[in-house]
Amino acid sequence: MPRPFALTGLTVFFVLSVLNNAGRSAAAVCAVLFAVAFFVTALFKKLRPYRVFSVVFASAAAACLLLTCVNEFYYYPLLSMSDKEYDAQILITSEPELKYGNWYSEAKVQTAGGRKASINIRLMSATSPSWEAYDTVSGKFRFYSLGQASDDLLASYKADDRFLGAYPVNNPVVNEGAGQNHPGFLLLKFRNSIRRSVMKMLPNDLGALVLALLIGDRSRMSFTLSENLRASGVTHLVCVSGFHLALWASLFLFIFRKLKVPVKAANLITCFPVILFMGIAGMGYSVIRSGIMMLLYLVSGVVSRKTDSLNSLGIAITLIACLNPYSMGAVGLQLSVLSTLGIIVYSEKVSEKMKRFFEEKHITGRLRKPIDAVIITCVAVLFVMPVTISVYRSFSVAVFPANLLIIWAAQACMILALPGVLISYFFPAVFNLPGLLCGLLAKYIIKVTELFSNGSFSVLHVSEKESYMILIGVFMICALTAFMTLTGKKVILPAVAVVSAFFVSSAVFYSVADKRQTALRIFDTGNGCSVLVSYKGKNIMASCGGDSFSGAYEIRESIDYTGGKPDAVIIYGTDERYSAYEYAIFSRYSAGKIYCSADDLFTRTLFSRCEFHTLTEEISEGEIKIENYTDEDGNICSAVETPDIYALIYADPGFDFSLLPGRAREADLVVSVGGYPASFAFDNIKLMVIQAGGRAGYDIQQSLVSAGIPAVATADSGNILVRADDGRITAERY
Repeated sequence: MPRPFALTGLTVFFVLSVLNNAGRSAAAVCAVLFAVAFFVTALFKKLRPYRVFSVVFASAAAACLLLTCVNEFYYYPLLSMSDKEYDAQILITSEPELKYGNWYSEAKVQTAGGRKASINIRLMSATSPSWEAYDTVSGKFRFYSLGQASDDLLASYKADDRFLGAYPVNNPVVNEGAGQNHPGFLLLKFRNSIRRSVMKMLPNDLGALVLALLIGDRSRMSFTLSENLRASGVTHLVCVSGFHLALWASLFLFIFRKLKVPVKAANLITCFPVILFMGIAGMGYSVIRSGIMMLLYLVSGVVSRKTDSLNSLGIAITLIACLNPYSMGAVGLQLSVLSTLGIIVYSEKVSEKMKRFFEEKHITGRLRKPIDAVIITCVAVLFVMPVTISVYRSFSVAVFPANLLIIWAAQACMILALPGVLISYFFPAVFNLPGLLCGLLAKYIIKVTELFSNGSFSVLHVSEKESYMILIGVFMICALTAFMTLTGKKVILPAVAVVSAFFVSSAVFYSVADKRQTALRIFDTGNGCSVLVSYKGKNIMASCGGDSFSGAYEIRESIDYTGGKPDAVIIYGTDERYSAYEYAIFSRYSAGKIYCSADDLFTRTLFSRCEFHTLTEEISEGEIKIENYTDEDGNICSAVETPDIYALIYADPGFDFSLLPGRAREADLVVSVGGYPASFAFDNIKLMVIQAGGRAGYDIQQSLVSAGIPAVATADSGNILVRADDGRITAERY
């Protein structure tokens, strides 16, 4: 049977990707079912010619058994350490990072409770820690399980092989430099040298983008740049993958060829910089996947064997799954595998036909390359579409033109960055021509991403259930196509037509259905209430959080996704920082009406071109109606009403609810900052959304659920989208 490794690896990938989010017993049940299916295919003679079924079922059973063993003998035993204190010695493996008001470091437990251990954890400190990367910290620590507030967050931690967090109970003893002989310390030192050289060569986002393109280090990128890259669909360029390794390996092989180095020796020598680059790039799963494939390609040249890309992909997936079966749930790895699979399928099944087509139409090489680049980009995007739809619940067509305009500049920028960094490091006083050209290319990339992120492009939005329906439809189409191919029928063109018709009809149906529902987007902005109400093309922004500017770009992006603009904006309070924060969000839109306090002169100056109304007035845009209530202490509560829902939005649980009309006691949805008002009973509440960070948000959510009140909290785990349709309410993270 051809390509057994490819079949095994891809089966393992798809099975574990699905089961990562399944229950504890699901893997064991599936292992039994796949084992039975394997024996059935082995027993019946009519099925034996299709050896592919036997390999698929055997691989699936092995993958399920592996996941079951890891669950029972590793993951759940580790969770027994949660909510307990241990005397531990911990090696810090990353530089401390400030996030959500706390400091976090990646670390490895070396001893716990007097026993040797090797457990990856996330070490937290409420104040600036005294430890640095590769210091050893000793003392009493309290452990807790990660990802309790969100299934998606839990899957992310499990994919990183990090199940526990910890924080010091007393003042820990720090042994500085204890891990300086660790290989990771040398790699971190090398990585920091590259970082300093790049940032010395180019300032601000220019240097940050070049650094990300060069080694995948996105730590210096501003939130604006990160969001623009994501909105344009070119984030893959700053995530180390086969794109980077193929470029660097090709560069080394080109140099060796010019130096007349024998082919086998050149391939063998190139393996070492590939391994070094994998270490510098952080050894993420997408890096490991592309690194293994590149090493297999180079080694095949040494042993004079022809490599097979699909088999190499299967081997890489299988090895990664053996290291950590939860890794198949990592979104980055899923995107990497599927895009690579799409490119391989195109190069093997379609590229030769396209080449003949170009020759028949007399299309020259100059036109052929950009056309081929467009096709490859489209294929890669189509293959990752199931993941992007299921994870992000949206898809923008901006990825096609953005990739075409940016990829060539990214390649040139990466090549020029290497000599630029060397000049910056060894000869800082010398004019750095490669650095200058690198900066111009980075500026071009930034401007293009700004153009596409600010533009109005067609976006497909789907709910969680709708995304599952699309994925099931795609799976059924692919399964039918595979079956007809095995039986010898020609199905390429019909399959393409059916898939295209399926996605077009889905896009039209869900776009129309989306606009007919009431949508409330509750933002995880960090320090305040922020809700965008949308219904039939009308949008009202009821507050925008506090003044955390990282939330400003999230809000702007979500407004862009609605396909419209804010028709009205409610600004609570008179704080100038808050008004400036609001202006940072809405300066790009021609918001029709601004509702603010009568004495808020600063806001009225900033939004001088807008139509102003006092906050006490009733707001009405289309079929959205909002009434604002203020108590004696100045606390504000807003009542939102559409044909689908009646909701309360308030920024302070201390609001005097006796001022509200009786209708408020029939609210379907309540959005609150910080907690649940015990003094006010909601009789018909269908959902409570709490805007509170971290553990506090999760604890409030759990207490409400225990009391029989359906609740969900932002809890630093992402924004929440509430959809209402004729009284039915659903909530999901996005």
